[in-house]
Amino acid sequence: ADAYDLFVINIATTILRSVYPAAPPWSEPLVKSAILLGTIAGQVGLGAAGDRLGRRAAFLVSMGVCIVCSTLSGVAVRRIGTDASVFGALAACRLLLGVGIGGEYPLSA
Repeated sequence: ADAYDLFVINIATTILRSVYPAAPPWSEPLVKSAILLGTIAGQVGLGAAGDRLGRRAAFLVSMGVCIVCSTLSGVAVRRIGTDASVFGALAACRLLLGVGIGGEYPLSA
């Protein structure tokens, strides 16, 4: 499921680009890179939290973040007046989704 979350965005941004053609050129790379930055933060942050709080508790937090943020990614909508807002909302959701995904790696080892 992690690989799906990481790579499905390539198809989604192609579709979003055709639906929202007025979005600025930086919006698509922002959405694509947000999850990778979140993954790095999740590995460091949730890995350290797992050492302090226990792996089970940190893993449950990681899974909760994944569930909530993947759901929010699916319902990201455009605010009135700007095509860039859907990309911004999606980037924010995917950044936090990356934190949850990143937490899986050190906690499941």
